Amino acid sequence: YFVLPGKLANDLTLRAIDFLPGDPGVVHHANFFIDFVGKAAAEDAKDAQPGFSVFGTGSFMDYSGSSTEAYGIGGWAPGAEPYQTPQDTGIWLGKGGQIVIEVHYKLNGKATQDRSQLGLYLAKEPVKHYLDGLLVGTQDIEIEPGDRTYGRHVSMTVPQDFHLVDLMPHMHYIGTRARVHLTHPDGRVESLIG
Repeated sequence: YFVLPGKLANDLTLRAIDFLPGDPGVVHHANFFIDFVGKAAAEDAKDAQPGFSVFGTGSFMDYSGSSTEAYGIGGWAPGAEPYQTPQDTGIWLGKGGQIVIEVHYKLNGKATQDRSQLGLYLAKEPVKHYLDGLLVGTQDIEIEPGDRTYGRHVSMTVPQDFHLVDLMPHMHYIGTRARVHLTHPDGRVESLIG
């Protein structure tokens, strides 16, 4: 995790995100957050090295989506195009927040340096709607050696109507298939992926 210096001086609206990995050979993916209470900066301050490493988010934030102290604002994986929100929408970046970049690295057997870049594009005019993200997933994975049929099922019930703008399946371990289904209130099942 890398905490960008300084706190946002004003409320801002994010309209697009672009990420360029410095060394594509080792950058597996990246996630971007805003932290309102300084937990990421406090974690980073524990040593003189840039950034900090923890499994998951450590004490930084809760991926359940219930946190008001920090939340995700986007992500990147190889092959992803720069992300732009739909017309008249944006992602709220509140005054006092700090931008945090999480980069997952993979080993390739070679010494390297990474200087990845993050571009944040802000709205010039007010937007009508703000986007929010939900994470539907689990880190509870126990794959027995040699098991080629292992699968996980995760679900989430949302308490109100919403518009789904996009979704991105992602696996940290070797995966072969992802399926995403939406069950409507009337019981009708719609396949979104897979």
